[in-house]
Amino acid sequence: MKYIGIDIAKSSFVAAFPKGKGYATATYNNDRSGILTFLTKLDKFLDHCVLEATGNYGALLVEGY
Repeated sequence: MKYIGIDIAKSSFVAAFPKGKGYATATYNNDRSGILTFLTKLDKFLDHCVLEATGNYGALLVEGY
């Protein structure tokens, strides 16, 4: 099981993926296209995402697009 930390902003979000003994980050647009790109990087059975509750900014991501 892997945990992916997500920092949400109005126009983008940053995801921290486990890599070796640390993490690698990637930035995505906080819109349908960016979210779909992010979702293709996940293993639906092994990855767990943790994100902050930042008002409405995470709503599209939580809903899946």
